[in-house]
Amino acid sequence: MPTYIDFLDLILKPEEFALYFKELKNKSTDTQLYSNLETPIIPVKQKVQVVFDIPDYLSVKWHSNYKKTKIKKLNSYKGSMITLSNYKNLADYLKNNFSPKKRAQFRTYKKRLETSFNISYKVYYGAITKEEYNRLFAIFPKLIKKRFDLIGKNHHDLAVWDRYEENGFALINAKKACLFVVYDEDNPISIALNPVLNKVMYGYVRTFDADYAKFYLGFTDLFLQLEWCYKNNIELYDLLKGTYDYKSKLTDHAYFFNKYLIYDASSFVARFTACFYSLKIQGFYSFVKWLKKLHVHTAYHKYLQHKEEKLQEQQKAKLSWRIEQNIAFDALKIARKVNWRAEHLDFLRRPIYDFLYTSKYSNHDLEVFELTDAKNAYAIKGKSSIQKIIFTKTA
Repeated sequence: MPTYIDFLDLILKPEEFALYFKELKNKSTDTQLYSNLETPIIPVKQKVQVVFDIPDYLSVKWHSNYKKTKIKKLNSYKGSMITLSNYKNLADYLKNNFSPKKRAQFRTYKKRLETSFNISYKVYYGAITKEEYNRLFAIFPKLIKKRFDLIGKNHHDLAVWDRYEENGFALINAKKACLFVVYDEDNPISIALNPVLNKVMYGYVRTFDADYAKFYLGFTDLFLQLEWCYKNNIELYDLLKGTYDYKSKLTDHAYFFNKYLIYDASSFVARFTACFYSLKIQGFYSFVKWLKKLHVHTAYHKYLQHKEEKLQEQQKAKLSWRIEQNIAFDALKIARKVNWRAEHLDFLRRPIYDFLYTSKYSNHDLEVFELTDAKNAYAIKGKSSIQKIIFTKTA
């Protein structure tokens, strides 16, 4: 059996990264991304290694691990990226990829977010305190889980969260990763951890507080990242794996991930093993390519989309509400004014934030009242409008 090594995992571990790579270049810009000419002493346990998930825009030079090293390169599946060097700046990227109407929408999302909340933006690169790092990484997975619980799905990163948490602090302080955070007051509502390899940034893991969904935080966060990239001469933003609708709208180039079979050609067993796995891998991706010609992947993605939409409806039913508008304050049957920021009233935040987005109010201008005329009924009062909310369930 060969040893399998994940390139995307190695980026998080510079000491292990140095054992394999002598040089990495971005072929499209001829930019050197990494160089380590010192030959490491590597204890070789296996005669065959498979290093996978290496983007094909990278030209790779390897350290020699065996007496007689041979390498086979195989394509696997697709990734996507934004070639930042094709544009002068963020404004130029937006102009070339989105209509005037869509660009206006992006500005609206950000403006309304900043109108409704006391928003600040922070990029941790080269310095972060251990205290703030620990606080953010305690909240980070909770925000991911909160989002995915709403659609009844598990997020694969949560199963391997320790690899991010254990490596992120050193990477940030060594300028090998960025941590992008959007704060509401002191509360992080959007977090993204992105490793940096010279002039390439990798979009590893990001999330936002689902209560702020109406404000489309994902776009504001991404454009914060791209703006930082331009200020710091990043040439390429790699969004990596995954077929998502939002990626197709944002990216301008697709590429293949490569698998590299590295083996000791002086060993018969190693040659045979490498040949067997080469045929196996090629056969698998040829089969996948054949299925795509039959548009099986399209049908499969439609099935997944339908399944996800069904799960979303089921999850939404656990906490749904109806809204009544244009109500006079004097007509309300008020039980008491409530502190809607209290933890036990967290189910109120999503409809309150939706109200803020629509009304363009600041959250400091709001008053929230519990009502007596219906079970789980509340009223949100802004400067000049009132909205009544009746919850069907507060699970």
